[in-house]
Amino acid sequence: MADRLKKLERELGLAAAPSPFALNPKTICRRVEATLSAEEPERRRYMKHKLRLAAVLTAAAVTLTGTALAAGPLHEMLQTALGAFIPFAQSQEGVVIQEGIQVKVLSALTDDLCAKVYLEVTDLTGDRLAQADIHGRLDLWLEGETSFSQGCQIVDYDPAAKTALVCIERNGGVFFQGELETTVTLSDLRPGRHEVWAKEEITPLDGLTADPVPSQILPSGERVLLPNEAERELPGADGITLAAVGFADDGRFHTLFRFPEEAILEYSHCSAIPCAQPEDSRLNPFWGATVGESGRSDYPQDGSYDMEEVAFEQDGKKYYDVSYVRRPGGPELPEYLDPLVGLCLTQEPVDAVWTLPVTLRPVETVSSPLTGLIDHNTLQELRLSPLGVVITSTSPDYTQIWGYPLTVFLADGTSFHPRSGIYGHQKDGPNMARWVFDRPVEVEGITGIALGAWMIPVEQGMAGEGYWLPAWPE
Repeated sequence: MADRLKKLERELGLAAAPSPFALNPKTICRRVEATLSAEEPERRRYMKHKLRLAAVLTAAAVTLTGTALAAGPLHEMLQTALGAFIPFAQSQEGVVIQEGIQVKVLSALTDDLCAKVYLEVTDLTGDRLAQADIHGRLDLWLEGETSFSQGCQIVDYDPAAKTALVCIERNGGVFFQGELETTVTLSDLRPGRHEVWAKEEITPLDGLTADPVPSQILPSGERVLLPNEAERELPGADGITLAAVGFADDGRFHTLFRFPEEAILEYSHCSAIPCAQPEDSRLNPFWGATVGESGRSDYPQDGSYDMEEVAFEQDGKKYYDVSYVRRPGGPELPEYLDPLVGLCLTQEPVDAVWTLPVTLRPVETVSSPLTGLIDHNTLQELRLSPLGVVITSTSPDYTQIWGYPLTVFLADGTSFHPRSGIYGHQKDGPNMARWVFDRPVEVEGITGIALGAWMIPVEQGMAGEGYWLPAWPE
């Protein structure tokens, strides 16, 4: 280990430390990050010769001190999330506090189509992040972009520090061009969030008839069922029970559920759709839209695609009534209820917005023109980076190539199949399909890309003339 650390010290041009184990990990990380963020010629030279070195020295810093890219309770979570891509992530700075919630922007990992921004979110006054949901976005608007996708998730949580690692991912509809200055925004923090995804259908529906069951009219004017004395427990429903089921005097089919006492009805909901066995190729012949006279429209004018939901409290208990209009000509009675799905909130949402600056620096990408026809797709361009592969194409019927398996061949004789990622169509532009590496790959070490059985030879990142293989690579 000592010899390796001294070699890293020499390779990086750092001042000699009294002991190899006295290397300052912060200095190492700053040196790596400065090089990766340098002007293009220097960065290209570094990436060509020292990609593996960057990953090794960052791992060494983590091993010695547990410190890399981020300090504080989430550094291990961030390192786990970034994995071997740590050398390609740029540290970010910024902190904001609203409603006792502190948000720090930590790091960004970007290629020419996808940006991931990691944030540290800490509850300074309580424990509102243990079971929470939060909305986030990257405030980025690109010229010529007609569509894009983005999402936000809590990647991990440290209960001792009351801190969560949050990742916002944005997938572009056009290629990112150079360094981008923008902001990242978190909002709509919902603590005490319990998703309900029961696995079992609710069956049998014993004693169900077409005759009305006891119901009532609420002061607000809606008709709902009266709870039964014997409620039905629902496995996997997180405390939600079936309080009553059947037709009411309004002719609608009702399902009445009781929520746990701690639920906040304003932000909670659930449903279990009444169904009968399939007939005439309809998956749900009891309830839903009927096909119009033309045989093409799924939404008739008679209002048969109709569902109403009402939340109310009675005798200290919390209920949720969902009612349906029976499909015209459908079975008289449902035979079962779909598994219960819903959302139960037990704490008030946090009414605040957290906005911080962020700089996106896409990793260097090598692009080259392509030739070849796959199905209806004319291949146009190959784009390679240490993070993945992007292929653009055009087609007369907007078909896509993302469903084809991709094989990457390396100079050491090995190959692997990267995961299919985002795909899309630009207005008046090409289709784009992206495959994601599970580890950094030197572009210069890629010798070929196979899209299904269409082989594209690659040399120094540049695509050659494609040809068909006798079979798809294993």
